[in-house]
Amino acid sequence: DLGVYDVVGLVGEFADRASLIALNGASFGCQLSLGGNDTTQKRVQAVQDEIRNFHQVFGQYKFITLPEVTKEDVVYLASKGVKTSIRFPMKAFKIADAVTSIGLYHAVMGSYPAAADAATLARWQANPDLPLTYTTLTEDQAFAAKLSKLTGRHFFIPDSAQVEYAIRGRTQNGQGAITTTVYHFGDDENEVKDRAWTHSNSGNQPHGVHEALPGHTLEDSKNSFGLIHPIGNVWVRSSDGVVRGGAFDRNEWLAESSNSYDGYADGRSDDFASRLAELRHD
Repeated sequence: DLGVYDVVGLVGEFADRASLIALNGASFGCQLSLGGNDTTQKRVQAVQDEIRNFHQVFGQYKFITLPEVTKEDVVYLASKGVKTSIRFPMKAFKIADAVTSIGLYHAVMGSYPAAADAATLARWQANPDLPLTYTTLTEDQAFAAKLSKLTGRHFFIPDSAQVEYAIRGRTQNGQGAITTTVYHFGDDENEVKDRAWTHSNSGNQPHGVHEALPGHTLEDSKNSFGLIHPIGNVWVRSSDGVVRGGAFDRNEWLAESSNSYDGYADGRSDDFASRLAELRHD
């Protein structure tokens, strides 16, 4: 239950978005007991609305546990001649099932990326499920740090090896060997357009991070770990500035699991995004 909060203190805290720490997981079935004038009441109502919005947007995300990478995994990949950045040791970690949306970023930060133009802002406001773009790695990391503060959990931007592992998945519904195929689903480039947003089907624009391809269900876009759109729509940038996975305005072959490009830590683009990871506490 939310209980009774000091009005001035609550509004002051939320100006820095920090009141979400105390409200994480809270029930919104009650009303704050308030005094004060109409202006104060409206400010507190705005606070309540923003808190509800945060929980609604953040509640759309699931954080999936990826098993640790063992020495046997790396030996197996090498035996298959796979070009990979996946390393040993890699501890188990959690990763978001979807790329970060602009709606989640705005709910946490209280603003939009300053580098976006007016047309992009209009698209974001019309569809908050669009991917968060036009940020730098530093800004992505600041977002992860702020979300960690607000929730009491430990979120971070994964490195390139972790991103590749998350994209590849494992056989046997995520419990077998790390995949060695060209794409997480197999080797046929012609299948990419049925599983990911690329230049062939996107209309040359990004799509919602939870949006299914026309004529398909969202399940068709998932890999064996359960990641939604592990390839396509937007490049996923890692903590070492490497991007991988292809994008809405790119050819299908660029979504190959081994394909990556580095040097993009400071780059802002309409097709660069990030996928949050979370530290496990076992």
